[in-house]
Order: sequence, then structure tokens, then C-alpha cells
Amino acid sequence: MDNSTMGFCDLKLETFYGSNFNAWRLKIVFGMQLLKIYYVVTNAKPMFGEDDAAEDAQWERDNDFCKSYFFNSLSNHLVDVYTQKDSAKDIWDGLVQQYRDEEKHSKTHHIDKFLDMKFEDDKKVLPQVKELEKLVQKLKEEKVELDNVFVAGEIANKLPPSWMSLSTEMHPKKKQVPLSDLKRFIRIEDEVRICFKNELLAN
Repeated sequence: MDNSTMGFCDLKLETFYGSNFNAWRLKIVFGMQLLKIYYVVTNAKPMFGEDDAAEDAQWERDNDFCKSYFFNSLSNHLVDVYTQKDSAKDIWDGLVQQYRDEEKHSKTHHIDKFLDMKFEDDKKVLPQVKELEKLVQKLKEEKVELDNVFVAGEIANKLPPSWMSLSTEMHPKKKQVPLSDLKRFIRIEDEVRICFKNELLAN
């Protein structure tokens, strides 16, 4: 698994000192998704067999990489607390259990909806983007600020599988894409797909 970003942002993670956990959680989940290591904190390590040596080694590399990713974004006193954990999932579960409930339930609910939302392939995407932006506005009202670069990256990460070619076309040089440009690309692609579908139905 290639630990390289999709190039939507040079997202600098703020060091987590023990406060504003939900805002920090949003950004670090996004980073793990881009680095393709999020899976090591969402599921326990699989029971690899003798014929799965390559997969086992890859999981171990991703787990170690994820642990380093955490430690580079935690304050020194939190690194001391969590450094003895065996897996990245143990670290993540411990952080969530310790800090998530310390913030308002409504804020946590909106963040969970933001992280879990995936755009559906059989619907126009731009209206789904607008629904995501409503969540961003609700988070802003609850003092969880998300910059446009981060939001654009999350939107791109949530695109349906059939839209992956659009991502490749937009980022040949892996540069940041402004949110306004990304929404324009999505609007155009929506219109193209509707026209194509109508032509198929007409034939």
C-alpha cells in the first residue's frame, strides 16, 4: 500500500494537547484516509495464514507508519502515555475513549456524520456536496473551524468510485484545488453524466 497523499492539500496537523479533540480528530482521520492507513485503526489485525506473508508484512508496516503518524501529532505528555500501546488501533481507541465524550454530544454527532458521509453514485453529486457544506456550517457554529482546503480534500475523498478518473484529471501535478474549482468540476461532470444518460435512454 502506497503511503502517499492524493495531493489535495499540504494539511499541517496541529499538535493535540488534550483539548478540541473533535476538530483534531476530523483532520487526522482525513490524513489517515489519504495515506491509506485508516483501515488499521478501524479493524483488528486479520488472522493471516502462512500464505499471507506479504499481506501480514504490509499490515505491520502500515501499523507502524500509523503509530508514527499519531506520535508526530500528539504532545509529548500524550506520547509518553500512549507509546507503550501495541497497535495504532489501541492508540486510537484510547484517545477516542478518553477525549471524545468530553465535548458536546451534538458536536460529536455532526463530526461523525461529516466523517461517515459518502457520496452515492446513482445521484447527482453537487447536491450531496451542498449537504456536506451544511454540516460544515453547523460545525462552524459549534466552533469547529474547517478551512476550504481541508473541505475540498474531504469532498474529493468522498467521491463515488466511478468519479476517480476526475480526481486524476484534476491533479496531474498534485497541487491544491480550490473548493470553488472543485465544485465547478463536479457541476460540469454532473451535467455531462445526465446528458450521457439521457442519450442512452433516447436510443
